[in-house]
Amino acid sequence: MRRVVHDLGGFAQRFGRVAEQLEQEIEKTQEVWRDQRGQAFLRERLSPFKPTVSQLVAGLSETQELFESLVKRLSDPETPR
Repeated sequence: MRRVVHDLGGFAQRFGRVAEQLEQEIEKTQEVWRDQRGQAFLRERLSPFKPTVSQLVAGLSETQELFESLVKRLSDPETPR
């Protein structure tokens, strides 16, 4: 069980780093795609990305906390919630 919890935290961190790299690439692309069509594409297709990533990382963190809590309660049922 502990391995799963550890993997969730690592996954959240890795995903966050990949998202940052993608954000940097988007910024570089915006410098090249300065026309209205390019900007519209980036706005329409990529604007939902950042909030979705934030939700995913938050969900992973919450799930990790839940797993840690379950591990503690299973190992010591007298532990308060």
